[in-house]
Amino acid sequence: MKTKNLYLVPIIKIVGDYCNNHCGYCFYHNLNQTTYKRMSFGLLESFIYQHTKLISGNLSFIWHGGEPLLAGLDFFQEIIRLQKLLIPPNRPIHNSVQTNGTLITDEWASFFRENDFKVGISLDGNTESHNQFRVNHAGHGTFNNTIRGIEVLRKYNIKLSVIQTVTQANMCNLEKDFDFFTNDIKLSSFGINPYLDLLESNKYMGGQSLSNNALTQILKEYINLWIKRNDGALRIREIDNHLAGLYKKRANNCSFNGSCHTFYTVDYDGSIYPCDRLSGNSEFCFGKLSEQTLQEILHTEKWQDFICKTHKLPDDCISCEWKNSCNNGCTAHRIGGIDGKYFFCESRKEVFSHLSTICK
Repeated sequence: MKTKNLYLVPIIKIVGDYCNNHCGYCFYHNLNQTTYKRMSFGLLESFIYQHTKLISGNLSFIWHGGEPLLAGLDFFQEIIRLQKLLIPPNRPIHNSVQTNGTLITDEWASFFRENDFKVGISLDGNTESHNQFRVNHAGHGTFNNTIRGIEVLRKYNIKLSVIQTVTQANMCNLEKDFDFFTNDIKLSSFGINPYLDLLESNKYMGGQSLSNNALTQILKEYINLWIKRNDGALRIREIDNHLAGLYKKRANNCSFNGSCHTFYTVDYDGSIYPCDRLSGNSEFCFGKLSEQTLQEILHTEKWQDFICKTHKLPDDCISCEWKNSCNNGCTAHRIGGIDGKYFFCESRKEVFSHLSTICK
């Protein structure tokens, strides 16, 4: 039985939390990132088979971690072998990998090009911005190794996307980072992740969470720089998503369109969670592939209850003019739990209003 949801996309943590870096703001900073883990080939085959049988339409796979390249090239070759074996050739397949870029070699880049992988790189801006928190286990900045990886990808003509995490510490570098992204490494697109630790569980990052005012300042500055550059080919994810909402179109980002239910995460041991921001939390573990089928897990009462709670809107959201453009934001960034109110509500409303004025 296939689900009617054509957009159910798995985020597969093939090495769990295991990573060669130890970034200060990582979701998994307080967890063990040094112990080798890797999904077994048997579990990989079972997962691909079950997901393919369950989902109708196009198939998308997001290969994630930790650092997914630590699974090894043999693992990724097995992914392709199994997809060719288990998925009919007439079904479109989209593979993407999110990596810190430090392990990319000619061999990796050749594989990505040959198998049409999309590659996402985590890069926080210029040397100063990036090396503040994106460090290895020895505490050394990773900027040079990440840029080297980008250069290898460019040599193989692989189009890449970049995600920048912004904290209080690198807010002062926004114009320099924009110039670095657009002029120095000539990106055609990038996205912004605001750092937020609602529970203040990461003591290493004390004082680095963004306030509503800080996020508004960041987005307005990037909007002004984007307008000033006047380059129709340059896409900034957060600007695109706000503009989509402004014109009553569906945004691509799940935190704008209330589509938490269109993703699920598979950990290396087969545990199933919602998005990776909530993985590792037993409260949001919906089951395990060694004990249940994927279809059973995604139709449990616990999963359905989660979906219902994420769709529940606070009273002031219901009356908000931007309700259908915001949908109460990211589930993991809601105050008081998944059915609470989006922390960055005020920032989002102000940016919508700002763009509305500009676009008149």
